[in-house]
Amino acid sequence: IHNDAFVDNQLALANFELINQPLGCSIQQVNFVNDSTAVCVLNFDGTDFDEDIIDFTIRILAAELSGNQNLTGSYLSITAIVEAAETAYAYLSTDTVLTENNLNNAQLDVFLHAAAFSARISGSDFVLNNAPQGLDILSVTLQNDTSANITLFFDGTDFTNDIDSFSVTVTAAANTSGSALSTDFIKILADSSTTTSIEPISVLKSVNLYPNPNSGNFTFHIVLEKSQNYTVRIVDETGKSYFQQKYPGYPGENIQDIKLQEFTQGLKFLIINMQNKQISIPFIIH
Repeated sequence: IHNDAFVDNQLALANFELINQPLGCSIQQVNFVNDSTAVCVLNFDGTDFDEDIIDFTIRILAAELSGNQNLTGSYLSITAIVEAAETAYAYLSTDTVLTENNLNNAQLDVFLHAAAFSARISGSDFVLNNAPQGLDILSVTLQNDTSANITLFFDGTDFTNDIDSFSVTVTAAANTSGSALSTDFIKILADSSTTTSIEPISVLKSVNLYPNPNSGNFTFHIVLEKSQNYTVRIVDETGKSYFQQKYPGYPGENIQDIKLQEFTQGLKFLIINMQNKQISIPFIIH
């Protein structure tokens, strides 16, 4: 304080006011130093703000001052930290290898990262890329804000070459990113294909992983037609392994909870191996 002084060393918190402070910022305590100096300790709850504040200051009310007039301090600047926005993308999952023979009524799951589906979606909000002739969308079901299930319709039109780059695009109107999002590629095998590939697992009826995205703790659920031991691995896009465990599989529902002790954020794959075959389920850790 210049040209004034505190009345005494008993400073009341209510007589100190913040002006133009960011949301979530308040005075935690005021400590008397001498008749012209005090220290205000601030409290901030971490509420995000993305614009710098150049006129932050403190007002001392007249009740604390010998001059009996309010005093307002000079301006201070508070610099905002603007976090880098995550890139929105989509990825595709299916619980079986797609072939010419199982395309009709095949199920696809489309997941979004750093974006969400619109409240109402339909088949027209999705585009099939590099699809064989005769393949279309029969129906779409919104599972949650970031997951949708697509049921395919295929009229049986014959094709002789494998399709290596089939994908799905979510239109800009159907998601909150403001842009169309295309998934990764999956393969569709032609009936005449001689390509060696991962085949469907005959005893596996269904598989699911939830929640997705998750924080490294999640549950996977598989339904088996008969007893079959299986191994679960979790890897990232580079092939780095974060988890591996062998499980006994029983007819019907099998539910396993996984809590990763070590992981990094981003896209991961849960790989189930049984009968010398495997199925891969993508998921996000945030």
